[in-house]
Amino acid sequence: MGTKQEDAGIFVCTGDGEAFDQLADPRKGFQMFDLAKLPSPDEMGFFHHPDIPGDEEGDDVKSLCLAMGFDAAAVDMDSDAPELSDAWYEDEDMAAPTRWTPTPPAGDGWILVAKYDTEDGPCAMFVKPR
Repeated sequence: MGTKQEDAGIFVCTGDGEAFDQLADPRKGFQMFDLAKLPSPDEMGFFHHPDIPGDEEGDDVKSLCLAMGFDAAAVDMDSDAPELSDAWYEDEDMAAPTRWTPTPPAGDGWILVAKYDTEDGPCAMFVKPR
C-alpha cells in the first residue's frame, strides 16, 4: 500500500514494487527511465522522459509509477527556487526554468525525469527504483 508525504513543496509517494518485478525483469534487458532516452530540454528548459506513464492530464502518474516499482516525487520551482519563480511570474522571464536545477528529494537514487509547466508554475519530477 502506498503513502503520500508532503513537505516544503516536495511530494513523495512510496509503495510496493510487485508490478515492477513483473514488468521489468532485468534478465530481459528492459530498463525503465534509461537516461539515454531522456530528450533534450526545449527552449524553456522543459522535457519529459518517454517512460513516464499516463497519457491524459488527469492520470495519477505517481500511482502509475508505484505500480511500476518506482517512488515518484514532484518539486515545484516556487518552493525550490523562489528567486527564479519570482522572475518567472513578476518579470515574465520565460527563460527562468532553463536556469533552475531542481533539488532532488532526500535520499539516494533519485533521477530527474521531467521539468514541465503546470497551472501552478514549473515543476520537476524525480523517480527512483523501489
